[in-house]
Amino acid sequence: MELTKEYVLEQLFDYGNVEYIVELIPNKLYVTIRTLTPDDYKKLDNKMMSLEGDKVTKLQYWQQYILERLSMALLRYKDKEFKTSEEAKEFLNTLSSIVVDKLYQELIQLEKKVKEFIGYEEVDKNFFQGGVSQIKPEQSQKE
Repeated sequence: MELTKEYVLEQLFDYGNVEYIVELIPNKLYVTIRTLTPDDYKKLDNKMMSLEGDKVTKLQYWQQYILERLSMALLRYKDKEFKTSEEAKEFLNTLSSIVVDKLYQELIQLEKKVKEFIGYEEVDKNFFQGGVSQIKPEQSQKE
C-alpha cells in the first residue's frame, strides 16, 4: 500500500490517526500498524514514568518503551487482530527481537512520512516541545 498525502490527511481528520498495512515478507506477511494519538502518548508516558522508580537499566527502559509503543500501534499481524494493546504486547513478547525491531522501524518510518506530509517541524515544535525525535536514549525521561 502506498502512502499518499490525501490518504494521510483523510485518516488524520476522520479517525485521528493513520492506519497502514506493511508488507514485511512480499506476498506472505502483512501487518497493520497505526500512528499514535495524543491520548496514546499520555498513556505511554504514564507507563514509562512508573518504571522510573524501579531499578531498571537504560537498555531495559528503552526496550520496554519500544514494546509499549509498538503494542499500542500494532493492530494486526498476519490474520491475528488485536483488540487491546495488552493483547498485542503479549504477542510481541513471543516474537524474535529482530522481528520486533523491524516492526518498530516500520512504525518510525510511518510516523516520519506522516510528519513530512503535514509539516514535520510544526508537529515536533507544537506537540513535542522541541521534538521527541530529538530525545536520545541517554537522556532522562524528566528532562
